[in-house]
Amino acid sequence: MNLKEMQLALRMEQLPAEFSDIYSHLADSWRARAELILSEAYITKTLDDCFALVPYRKEVLTAAEEIRKNPAMQLLVCLLEQWIRQGGRPVADVYTPPAGTGLAYDFLHLFPAIPTMPESVAYLRSRKVPEAVIAATLQEYDESVQLRLLAVGRPCFTADRLNWLRCVIFNRMLHIGRFKYDFPGKCLTGVRVYRNARGEFAVLADNVTVHASGYLLGTAGYEDAEGSFLAQIQETDTAFVGYPAQGARVLSQTVSLPKQQWQLCLCPDDLLVRIHIPRSGDFDRQTILDSYRQAKEVFQTCYPDLPFKAFLCTSWLMSPDLRSILKPTSNILGFQDTFTHIPFSSSGRLVFSFVFPGFAYDPAQFSLLPEDTSLQRAVKQRYLAGDYIRDGAGFFF
Repeated sequence: MNLKEMQLALRMEQLPAEFSDIYSHLADSWRARAELILSEAYITKTLDDCFALVPYRKEVLTAAEEIRKNPAMQLLVCLLEQWIRQGGRPVADVYTPPAGTGLAYDFLHLFPAIPTMPESVAYLRSRKVPEAVIAATLQEYDESVQLRLLAVGRPCFTADRLNWLRCVIFNRMLHIGRFKYDFPGKCLTGVRVYRNARGEFAVLADNVTVHASGYLLGTAGYEDAEGSFLAQIQETDTAFVGYPAQGARVLSQTVSLPKQQWQLCLCPDDLLVRIHIPRSGDFDRQTILDSYRQAKEVFQTCYPDLPFKAFLCTSWLMSPDLRSILKPTSNILGFQDTFTHIPFSSSGRLVFSFVFPGFAYDPAQFSLLPEDTSLQRAVKQRYLAGDYIRDGAGFFF
């Protein structure tokens, strides 16, 4: 079977350009590779050794059995495995998943990742990452299936989840306590942060266009350019001059930070660790702080060579808009208070996939959104009124 025959058999509209070169190296070996990595014995041992997918084992093994009967799907699994290892990203503008239904199609994109699991475990152990953290990190595979179960009503593992799992495959994320820590990356944009001898921070907006309201231009509800201004930092011999940020907003009057008192401590070139928030788990302040403490210990002990400067979180849970609909004692607001907040541009749509699983952002359907929880009711009313829950961002050291 060649690439064209596979593409026709699986009704795939688009294949990554790299598949041609990968196929030339796999032409004589992909059948043997597929026989190994799709075998029940291999899958069972690998998943057992890597603490993964116990609740969905029946579906996974049934899907593998069906794929073993389909040469086109076997070839695709082998191509995807090598493509992912090379850094490929199975996203819509590069790769079109096969068109079909059933368990084989539902779980096809899991099988290219399974051979990478033992390598991830071995690498993390070589870093002396605690076993509990390794096990929690590999649970990302289970969570990927659970997320699709919430969204579509059945367990499956889609191409977008394979794309996300690259952070586990390439050992760039750890699940430590309550949170996931994605590292390292240059993910600070639009601001520079300064600190004085008293430990106080000043955030200056840098190279961003600001709406007249103070929000970044283009943020949901703030798209009108009239009255907007460009915020830039000017550095003189004696001071840093720029537009200060207060939370999500940028003030319209500049301030001057004397260099004798203020030093740059965070800029877009710095490496940061990003915090991701799993859907489930306690969210009280002690649980949150315990995760931060454990994360700092793990990074200091296991990654002494990682030169990151701070932790960053961007999320709908960081939204300043939540303060108008949640009680002051809310755990969500308590979580927000552990950060220094910075301006962040948001479409106001991300909240839907978390608060209303299975519902896409569609103004015509807002009235049909569920109201099973107080948060759902409050968010729904806000969107019905024409407002948004805009993602927020913040950092801590």
